[in-house]
Amino acid sequence: MTEIDVLSGKDDFEKLENEKVVLVDVEGTVTPGGRHVPKNPRPEHVYQVFEGETFEVKTDLGYWSGLHLLAGERPSEYFQRVDKWWNGQITREEFEEKNVNQLNQLLDRSDHETAQDLVEWYNRSFLNLREKSPELVKAFHSEEFSVGVLSHTSESLSITAAEQLDADFVVPSWTFQFEEGRFEFIEKEIYADDKSEVVDEMKEAGVEEIYFVGNGENDIDICERADQAFMIENKEQINYEQLDADSGEFKEVVKKVRERLGGNN
Repeated sequence: MTEIDVLSGKDDFEKLENEKVVLVDVEGTVTPGGRHVPKNPRPEHVYQVFEGETFEVKTDLGYWSGLHLLAGERPSEYFQRVDKWWNGQITREEFEEKNVNQLNQLLDRSDHETAQDLVEWYNRSFLNLREKSPELVKAFHSEEFSVGVLSHTSESLSITAAEQLDADFVVPSWTFQFEEGRFEFIEKEIYADDKSEVVDEMKEAGVEEIYFVGNGENDIDICERADQAFMIENKEQINYEQLDADSGEFKEVVKKVRERLGGNN
């Protein structure tokens, strides 16, 4: 298996100078998204979702909210803390201190010997790539694009996705820091709404052309700044027709990528 490069910041992006690059989101883009738990979820519901169970009364389950639900914090409570941090009501240190405490308590209750083992299991369980996702990557590779994963999940999940997709590199957003097999800190590289800064830094580093594939609200700014963007239509609150992007269902987007690249890859 080819080693996945981890690139962060202008200095790293200079390795891509004069290259064509496509940045690909994960949740809701190369995965179907739409993971749900009941309205008042409990930790065991996460395991049930991983086993394929579905629920009628639904609460959205993302990467981070799912991990914290396993630790005993409901998504609504987790996102309240996120809002408090983002609005300056609590500090970043206070936010991360509770995150780390919760995750270490989860580790102590689990059968995993180390935090690294727990994260590896969670990543494997959480990641449910679309069956046709590798075709998207192959289409770009056939036109000599370097394919990078840019996700608001963890660096380790992005690497797992990149390995399964046969992508070339990842741009980390959040990175787990470990100390003696326990959670120590979660390092923030890029917040979801700041992903468009990656395009700016890549352009400054001399990247020839930058494409983007995403789906969500935090992808809108980056899709407007990329040279060409594609959006998977699966968010009711987004008017995709108003975006400067080719959009549609996943299969339609793969077809549009091939057409835009000028071939029948």
